Order: sequence, then structure tokens, then C-alpha cells
Amino acid sequence: MAVVRGGSWEILKTIPVGISVEDVEGVHGLRLSPDGRHWYITLAHGFPFGTLWKFTTAGDSLVGRAEVGNFPATIGITPDGAWAFVVNYNLHGDPAVDTISAVYTPTMTEVKRIPACTKPHGLDVSSDGRFVLATCTRDDVIVRIDAGNLKESQRGSVRLPEDTAAGKDCYATGVQVVPDGTRAYVSCGHADEVRVVDVASLRVTDRIAGCKGAYLLELDPAGERLWVPCRGGREVIVVDTSTNDVVGRIATTREFPHTVAFSPDGAHALVSQESRGVVPGALDVVDRRTLRKVGSVDVGLQATGVGVVAD
Repeated sequence: MAVVRGGSWEILKTIPVGISVEDVEGVHGLRLSPDGRHWYITLAHGFPFGTLWKFTTAGDSLVGRAEVGNFPATIGITPDGAWAFVVNYNLHGDPAVDTISAVYTPTMTEVKRIPACTKPHGLDVSSDGRFVLATCTRDDVIVRIDAGNLKESQRGSVRLPEDTAAGKDCYATGVQVVPDGTRAYVSCGHADEVRVVDVASLRVTDRIAGCKGAYLLELDPAGERLWVPCRGGREVIVVDTSTNDVVGRIATTREFPHTVAFSPDGAHALVSQESRGVVPGALDVVDRRTLRKVGSVDVGLQATGVGVVAD
């Protein structure tokens, strides 16, 4: 883990994570608690399961960890900070009904693994904390989980008839719910687009084309603009959520952009890039007003999740 100072965009320190000397334990997801006091990461490999780790933002001290499922990926935190939901992507496993882990964060206890769909990768918690949406890459299912009883309440599909007719799929890698909870945006890594889903029916209502390998998209805090890493296109697109029009494209410094986070002052977007082989990953700094890149820093191999805290 690399810690980068805002403004100068230089690495302050690195934080070692992982417990195994025999297995590569890759950090995949990173998410801040709503109050900014903690940050969470998923370690995507392990014997045999992965783990969710909790740290303080003041001092970066380890608070605790919880065993979850196979190859945990994206994390969602409820607004009160009491629950973390983690999709268990099960990258190397055979096709199966995979799960979402519900973790009670005060004690870092996994309370339940909720059956979901095949290889879930995207997840978001609604702004009111009442439900969780998860998307699955292998069957293109979108699942709604009731955050109160930890049970599935509804499911739909983001695979369209034309996908099936052409022998293609969406490969639903990420999902974001707008602040009022009425719509969700789903990235389709194989269809090279973003699909808009009506949350009440879980049906696709619109499509936003032109993002090769669309990946872990993020809404800005106000929900006004959607930032979508185009993993296969070495760029990020920016979408106006009032019109669903693409209003900007920003080329990234390295290959395979992964996800986006926003500075607390609202001035910048931070884009992580995994890169390839021995070439270090990068963190690009983008001016949110001009949509221009204003800085970049190398942060080590396979840069994935990113989060930003105030000083």
C-alpha cells in the first residue's frame, strides 16, 4: 500500500499488508468509512479464502481483519459505518453461485455469506443504507440485497437480447447507485459501454457507448458526473448524469485504469492504473473542473483501489 500526499503528489510511505509468505496476497478493493476514521482493503488471495482488513486513517494502524470468501473484490460501507459488504469474485474457481460477505465492522465479524450469482465483481450501497446492489461478470445478473435482513430481495439482468443473439455478454464489472436511489449505472467490460438500470425494476433503460473495457466506475459525491475507467482504452470517460452524455475523455499515464476517487475539497479526481508487468502502476490527478490531468505519481505494481482523506 502506498500513501500519497495531496498537493505535492509524492509518496509519503508504504504500508505492508498480508500474512502469507507462500501466496501472493493482492490488494484489490479499498474503501473509506463514511466518517473518514477508517479505511478498508480486500486481499484477494489466500489459503483458501481472502480477507477484509480495517485500518485507522490517523496513523494507519491495523484495527482488525475478517475472513471472507474466495477472491474478495469491491467493498461497500453503509452510511452509519456499521456494515461492510464484500463481493467474493472467486476468480479462479469453477462457475458457481458465489457470495457477498456481510461484515459487522465494530468487531470485524463476518455475519453471513449471502448467495448471489456467478463471479460478482461490482457492488454499491445505496445512500440511505437500505439496500445493496451487486453485479456479476459471468451471468450478467444484478442482485438487490436488503441491508436490514441480509437477504436477496430482487434480481434482474443487464444482458440485452441483442447480446444473446450475437453470442456476446455485458461482463458487468461495476455498479454505482445515484444518490436518490432510483437509477444505477453498470459498467459492461465486454460490451464496451455503461448501462443505466431502473432500480425499481432492475431493467436496462439506457446505454452509454464508447468505453473499451468499462471497469470500476464511480459517481462524484453529488451524483452529477460519472467517471468510468476504460480498462482496454487507456482512458477515463466522464458522463453527465442528467443527460447521460459523455462530456470528457482523459488519457491515463499507464495501461489498465482501475477506479477513481475524489479529493475532499472537490478539486481533483484520482485515477488508479494497474499497468503491466514490471512497469509500475500510477495515480493520475485530474482537475475536475477542466477535466485535464495535472499530475501523476508512480505508486508500485498493480495499483488498484484508491481512497482520499482530509489532512
